[in-house]
Amino acid sequence: MIPNAGGNGVSASGDAAWIGIGGVTTSDLIQVGTSDSVTRGGQVSSNAFYEMLPAAETPVPGMTVSPGDHMSATLAQLSATGWQIS
Repeated sequence: MIPNAGGNGVSASGDAAWIGIGGVTTSDLIQVGTSDSVTRGGQVSSNAFYEMLPAAETPVPGMTVSPGDHMSATLAQLSATGWQIS
């Protein structure tokens, strides 16, 4: 479930929940999940994302997430270099 993120009014903060494969001792991380960013003023923005290193985190196009939403995701290896993220 997407958490109801909040800030402390002093500094920016954030959190994320994800599933992933790899990346512990290598640079082949593949992950999908959600993240929240909170400004110092308490404004929250939430998004769903995927990431396949060395590329940066990419928002999932057309997907809006909000606190309280339930999310699920899967990662499946289709070939030596091909992955399905859903």
